[in-house]
Amino acid sequence: ADISNQNFKIRGSVTLTYPVGGEKWTVGSSQNILWSRIGSIANVKLEFSNDGALFTEMIESTPNDGSYNWQVPDSITTQGLMRISDASDPTITHTCAGYFKIQGSFDVTSPNGGEAWQAASQHDITWNKNGSVSFVNLYYSKDSGATWTAIPDGQNVSNNGVFTWYSIPVDAVSTKARIKVQDAVDSEAFDMSNSDYKVRCTLVLTYPVGGEHLRVGRSYNITWTQVGNPENIKLEYSRDNFLADYQTIEASLPTPPGRSYTWTVPNS
Repeated sequence: ADISNQNFKIRGSVTLTYPVGGEKWTVGSSQNILWSRIGSIANVKLEFSNDGALFTEMIESTPNDGSYNWQVPDSITTQGLMRISDASDPTITHTCAGYFKIQGSFDVTSPNGGEAWQAASQHDITWNKNGSVSFVNLYYSKDSGATWTAIPDGQNVSNNGVFTWYSIPVDAVSTKARIKVQDAVDSEAFDMSNSDYKVRCTLVLTYPVGGEHLRVGRSYNITWTQVGNPENIKLEYSRDNFLADYQTIEASLPTPPGRSYTWTVPNS
């Protein structure tokens, strides 16, 4: 007979199943760290790295039940790693195979849908922020977010939750407008208006303005000024101050470049 010259170990194992790499988490979110285990390991230790090298302790000891709910810290990174170990034997350990990402988050609060702003007017764009993002870029859309245009003076601005849009562009007129706030460094971290708002043009009649005498059968130029560029306009006249009598001159007229329309006065 013979016996082993020295003791050997029979040990269990723990294997991270989430995260495994490629995940994108936002600061402040709750994430369930998951693992599988073999053997009677009572407790495990969890550690986190935000640079792919140096690990810091998240939890010194938690029951080995396969799950731990983690509140993601304000540690923005593209090189996040998670490591799990037997709380009483650091040689039993496993590190997730790939990097995960922690990013900041935003919540646009104004305009967030339903507002009606005038072209060339001034408004504050506001948002809530989460995470240590220093600067943001701001964009507007005229097609519910399908395409975006940068707000020229809204690039690389401080992430303080408010930006004064001093003059909304006249070409921003739309019934499907939205705003986007985006991390100036990480384009994947952004939020936009939850639903559409309006950017309206301003139309001001310059003729007739009141007091004129228009004769049946003669032609007159209806004129106006405008701020913004609507694709089409509607012209109407009324004989009772638009209380009940509405008469259509043009239901949908492409905006003429001269802001003028020649109208032959009907027998009305």
